Amino acid sequence: MVVELVVARWFASLIISRVSNLLMEYTTNKIKCHKNIKTNFESLTKNLHKIETAIHEAERRPIDNPGLQKWLFQLKDAVYDAEDVLDTFSYEILRVKVMGKSKKGGDAGELDKIVRKFQGLVNEMGFFLKVVELNDKNGSNQSLANATDWRITTPSQKQPSLVGRDTEVIDLMSFLFQSASHDGKTFSSVSLLGVGGVGKTALARVTYNHPRVERHFDIRAWVCVTHVFDVKSLMIMFIESAALKRPRNFHKTKHLGAIQKIIADGLRGKRFLVVFDDVWNSKEIIDWFFVLFNHGEKGSRIVVTTRHESTATHLGTTKKIYVEGLKFNECQSLLHQHAFRHVKMPHPSLECMGQDITKSLCGLPLVVETIGCALGQNLIRKHWKEIMAKNIYTVSIEQPENKLLRIMRLSYEQLRDGALQQCFLSCSLFPYEHKFSKTEFIRIWMALGFLCPKDEHTTMETVGENYFNDLVNRHFFKKVNSKSTVPDYSKSSTLPDVSYEVHAALHRLAEFLCFGEYYRVVRPGNDNTHSSDIVIPDRCRHVSLDVNDLNRGSASLKRKTNLRSLIITGQLSQYPKKTVNPLITLEKILKELKCLRMLILSDLVPGSFDQLRHLRYFKVGFMNDDNNESPTTLPDWLRKCYQLQSLAAEFDRKILFLPKHINRLVMLRWLETKPEIVNTIPGIGKMISLQEVREFHVERKAGYGIDQLREMNELKGSLCISHLENVESLDDAKKAELDQKEHLHSLELCWSKRKLAKLPDDHVVLEGLKPHDHICKLELNGYMGTKFPTWLRDLEYLEQLSLFHCANFHSAMLGELKNMFSLKVLTIFNCPGIHSLSKNMLPPNLEKLNIMGKISTYQKPKVRTTPSSPQILSYENTTVPKHSTILPQTHSMTSRSTILPYTNVKAR
Repeated sequence: MVVELVVARWFASLIISRVSNLLMEYTTNKIKCHKNIKTNFESLTKNLHKIETAIHEAERRPIDNPGLQKWLFQLKDAVYDAEDVLDTFSYEILRVKVMGKSKKGGDAGELDKIVRKFQGLVNEMGFFLKVVELNDKNGSNQSLANATDWRITTPSQKQPSLVGRDTEVIDLMSFLFQSASHDGKTFSSVSLLGVGGVGKTALARVTYNHPRVERHFDIRAWVCVTHVFDVKSLMIMFIESAALKRPRNFHKTKHLGAIQKIIADGLRGKRFLVVFDDVWNSKEIIDWFFVLFNHGEKGSRIVVTTRHESTATHLGTTKKIYVEGLKFNECQSLLHQHAFRHVKMPHPSLECMGQDITKSLCGLPLVVETIGCALGQNLIRKHWKEIMAKNIYTVSIEQPENKLLRIMRLSYEQLRDGALQQCFLSCSLFPYEHKFSKTEFIRIWMALGFLCPKDEHTTMETVGENYFNDLVNRHFFKKVNSKSTVPDYSKSSTLPDVSYEVHAALHRLAEFLCFGEYYRVVRPGNDNTHSSDIVIPDRCRHVSLDVNDLNRGSASLKRKTNLRSLIITGQLSQYPKKTVNPLITLEKILKELKCLRMLILSDLVPGSFDQLRHLRYFKVGFMNDDNNESPTTLPDWLRKCYQLQSLAAEFDRKILFLPKHINRLVMLRWLETKPEIVNTIPGIGKMISLQEVREFHVERKAGYGIDQLREMNELKGSLCISHLENVESLDDAKKAELDQKEHLHSLELCWSKRKLAKLPDDHVVLEGLKPHDHICKLELNGYMGTKFPTWLRDLEYLEQLSLFHCANFHSAMLGELKNMFSLKVLTIFNCPGIHSLSKNMLPPNLEKLNIMGKISTYQKPKVRTTPSSPQILSYENTTVPKHSTILPQTHSMTSRSTILPYTNVKAR
């Protein structure tokens, strides 16, 4: 129940923030509003503060009451409805900013209803507080430490034989017995890392009880830490487990110093082994225990089991052992042990079913044990089919100890941020084998309103990245090797292109805990014979289903007018003959959905959907459509989606056009499509929220000049500005205000090949294109000036400089680089005026020199560093072919400047 309270409080605080921001926007922009709007806003804020205070009070007590659960569900639904109504006012503020026409916007009537709904919740809050009070009087607010007694582990607990862990046991044993280190430390530590239920404790227990271990260490101690850290209790547990000499009444000792002395005296001169099982917070372990361990003998060892990567890092772990899921045959063997534990001969007719069940057990021994015990209760096919159809956590609840759910849920409960819990639950909208990138989930969480910066200096992307990294650190997400055949136009240098997936057991936990809010229709194999209608749960706000299920789910979807997410998998444009066209069905459904934040489709749907005013994330497109290369245009209604944050249009073979006035999407942060399509947007400078424009082509016509970059100060990563010959003066160049683009780390400035008679003064133009001081990479391509810009020496963080096709550069100019201490990589390509180099021209900290073109009087530098000669780690001198041309400007400088070991390629 505490977890639900955390989420409820986060929802309440979210709406309070939204109302406050709206009041400020209306006041600042002097937007017309209905008479009672501000009064209703203030009333709503007042009631929400009351609810937030009550929830905060209840969070400190473990409460389990069905009536309270129902009230929390009502609160969450009310918050969703309130957010939808408030969003209509936000939309109107944006519309006024874009179009400049003010009218009384927002749904004032619906706001009245919302205010009354929250007043009703406040009135019911008396019951809520009464439940809290009764729990106090009845003594049910027992300490959290007592509430976690079920989690206490010991080294002597009976457990099944360890299956499939031979490699891990050998690895751990070899660490325990390796020679003492020569660094002066008395002990070293190893961390066993993995998700809950994977068998970390079992692995630690087997090695702890091994006869060789018993003989090798003078003292052994087992301390079960858990997430509730009580220093005194853990020290007493340590003393008792290690059987240290202590006074008879030491339990009553109030001073921790006296207990610490018992441990220090007991360990002095002894080689010890300590297992800290189930560690959640490493700081207390370091603060209270590690200082005592210095009294032991060299060669002592500490074993830590944890679900957190950061815990192992903070403990200064010498070695990490990752405990992964069991292989299929190992799971099958373990399942067999538990399912047929009461019979001598396995039931032949159940063997095949057992194999199918094994595939769904996520490789976790605890899951296998739970399901195996459930299967063993009744060895008949009907019972086994019922088990197969259930979520593994539903099966766990039906077992006497319910150990699986409690252990796995604990990982979720430790996500103490309500927004982070919502981020995790949203993963259930995708299948567990779904491979996703960090950018994909961050933008989805942003669209669903889960990323709320606490100050104006923090971006939603930063909050999202912190959340994502936290889930990786806690082993909710794991990296996978995935080579996608789909071209990714969203690749950004600021967010690495790495694939992840949710751990199968945790994905099922998300499905179990979301209470139907996220609903994904699962098709059994390739079965297309289902004819019954799909019924979507009442509390559902997010739906994902296959295109083949669209007709069966259409009636239910049309009634879900408050749906926030809709994902249709499969290709809408390809359907069997004599069946209803899914595009027509989907058009009718979308007409009824007015609250969508996220929409993911495989094809464009005919019709206009101007009512999608809440839309934040729209992804459309499919790949490898060999039969269709006809041009397509994104729908015109998109230009009215003023709150849209992410737009992904990925058509592999089709020619894609953007709708007119797409530049009205002033909140659009990410436009994922081919770079050449982005260059067709006239007046792109109005899209001031865009985070990435990899290429900008300057043209001499309205809406395409370099001045379009002036206010685009949110640009990140790399930017290539081409056709700079179309910039005619210093003042024109300064209009780009590149020095205000503090998030850019790579800049390419490119001029096309021109006739000398028509050359503008490139140097004057370049002087006006000064980047921000934090730029790390700079490339000049086709520059016809005769000197470097004066601002080059001010770039204190510049690490890579590339010169391509700079025909008028000469050798003496490179002397200007000798005082650039940050420069590590210098690339020169086809600059015929640079015909010789001397060592005193080069930057002092240069590590890589890449010369592609004939430099006649330069010798390979020595590797040793002297005060007058920089260290060159690699060097290339390649002669340019006679008919070389300017490299295509869509290639990044990184791909063109590959540094190879020293070679000397002869002229071709």
